[in-house]
Amino acid sequence: MKINIKQIKSKYQNQISLAIANNYEAVMIPLECEYDLYCLDNIDDEEYILALADDYGWDKFILIDLIKKEEQIFDLYKLEVA
Repeated sequence: MKINIKQIKSKYQNQISLAIANNYEAVMIPLECEYDLYCLDNIDDEEYILALADDYGWDKFILIDLIKKEEQIFDLYKLEVA
């Protein structure tokens, strides 16, 4: 399944802009697109980010680093198998 990050980001563009204006370091966007994104003050703690996604029940999500302008797709199922 090909994931179109550009299309998903466009759906959340207003929320991403608000996160940038409020000086958040990153946002997590669920790939299911029926949930709100989650803003992160600190992007350095990957264990916290993965635990947070697990708590919300997000198997797959996009992590957008608002400082470095980088995007990364996480799949918790693949991470557990590895």
